[in-house]
Amino acid sequence: MKKLLLTFAFICIICKVSAQNIINQASPALDKFVGTWIYNKNGKEVKILLKKIQVNVPKYNTTTTMIEGYHIYKENNKNIDNSVERNKPSFSSGYIEERDKPNKLKIRAFDILKNKSFDAIMIYIPGDTDKIQCTLRNSEGVRLNTPGEPAFDKRFTLPESMVLYKAK
Repeated sequence: MKKLLLTFAFICIICKVSAQNIINQASPALDKFVGTWIYNKNGKEVKILLKKIQVNVPKYNTTTTMIEGYHIYKENNKNIDNSVERNKPSFSSGYIEERDKPNKLKIRAFDILKNKSFDAIMIYIPGDTDKIQCTLRNSEGVRLNTPGEPAFDKRFTLPESMVLYKAK
């Protein structure tokens, strides 16, 4: 009986230890989006810096890889917005939304000047390894206005549609 109890206790300990191991769900498809991306047109210059980060997902006892980033926006060489200076990411939770579309990144973005979140969709332009189309879109859902607060602004501080080139 003592052997049976010891064996049972040993199995329980092994199960508990193995359940605590964190599994890392890497995403090599994100690698191509990492780096500095630049848009420059009609006096508007946007620089987006993207990097991979590890995010803990305690509910599933795992970590996953996502993209986060910062941006610098200038109009006619005048600084309009700079999340690098604030040391606060303006892009977060970037991931490949559809497994069969590894060249499409969906990333959450925040516009501090308009005080709103939105989605940025970044898609590699076919046949090009250093150019992506970036489209900004308002998130779906209901928007509530607090009395005395300005109404929701559908526009963006950054250009709504940009072709970004990877800096070398």
